[in-house]
Amino acid sequence: MVSDKGRCLFQYDWAGDTVLQRLDLNISTGDKPKRIRKPEGVAIDPGRKRMYVVSDRDADLYVFKLHDDC
Repeated sequence: MVSDKGRCLFQYDWAGDTVLQRLDLNISTGDKPKRIRKPEGVAIDPGRKRMYVVSDRDADLYVFKLHDDC
């Protein structure tokens, strides 16, 4: 689940009806990490091991590489 106000993702366990972890949506800008503003959409491509997050406020698409254990 994505939170636009918290600028993060929540990994949720449907069977246990609980949040497993919170993941901040940070990007590296060279100076210091900053959070994605108003993340609204998330898509995962398991074949390419990529996660895509779109910023509603900035109209930018961010691409994250997923680890093998995701």
